[in-house]
Amino acid sequence: MNASSETHTPVLEVRGLGVRLRDIAAVDDIDLTLYAGEALALVGESGCGKSLSSLAIMGLLPHVASLSEGTSILLQGQQLAGLDEDSYNRLRGNRMSMIFQEPFTSLNPLMPVGAQITEVLTVHGVPEAEARARALDMLNKVGIPDPAVRFNQFPFELSGGICQRVMIALALVGNPTLLIADEPTTALDVTIQAQILDLMRDLMRERDTALLLITHDMGVVAETADRVAVMYAGRIVELADARTLFTSPRHPYTRLLLESIPGISTPPKTVLRTIAGTVPDIRDWAEGCRFHPRCPFASDDCRKAAPPLEDLPLDGRSHKVACRHVNKTELL
Repeated sequence: MNASSETHTPVLEVRGLGVRLRDIAAVDDIDLTLYAGEALALVGESGCGKSLSSLAIMGLLPHVASLSEGTSILLQGQQLAGLDEDSYNRLRGNRMSMIFQEPFTSLNPLMPVGAQITEVLTVHGVPEAEARARALDMLNKVGIPDPAVRFNQFPFELSGGICQRVMIALALVGNPTLLIADEPTTALDVTIQAQILDLMRDLMRERDTALLLITHDMGVVAETADRVAVMYAGRIVELADARTLFTSPRHPYTRLLLESIPGISTPPKTVLRTIAGTVPDIRDWAEGCRFHPRCPFASDDCRKAAPPLEDLPLDGRSHKVACRHVNKTELL
């Protein structure tokens, strides 16, 4: 993969991404870089701002939300921040696509699913007959039985799992340069989940597609991602290649998050570790390091000022952590 090559122009380069919900900062100063053929996973508990960040990149923020001043979102060098709706529509479904985690609220209930998929292609100039053939082929690839029958059905006639596969087909059919997948396999059984992950990996290899994967499933992350960004309360707290993050997490939140997940070798009836407390409401985010109310190593400095996301000294690998206590993490 081209993941770490600094000689290539990134597919996606996000700098200083901030999202405000009216007067509250819900996402704060996020930097992300994603190269062709690379998969970057964005992980963290619900309420940390992962999905909101992806909607900001896609230009799909709700009306109560807005980008903070100074936000830069570059797609293959093109500035997306500040684009009007027509300009975004020329990019969506073609150069960038998104798999949403709620198919029933994302699909149009008044259109057959096949028409929704072909529309992705026809609005970008693909002839109707070719668009229909590609749509049927994609429905088959995502594991939908009897695709010719499903093509003419409406979302309410399909199960949640089938609708999720339709959403995936809709996102993949245009062969996007950037694919954002927000919990893409949540409603699918294990067999179809593996099939969809294989399909996304094939797309990445064949088309050099860049994948931004948002998920709670660390098994999916381990199998799919090249790099992992850990998000907590609107900020990135750790960023590293997947192997480094799984074997040597350095932020207390990351380590506790990983230790709360059962492994294949975990003995039956083992009591799993938990992270004390919950992600606070955005109106109650603490000053300083936002994890400090739940962190066993929190000090007065942590409560006063947020630590910067800084590189750790590693041989040839980038590992960024926003914590003053990286040397204590192994004590957990």
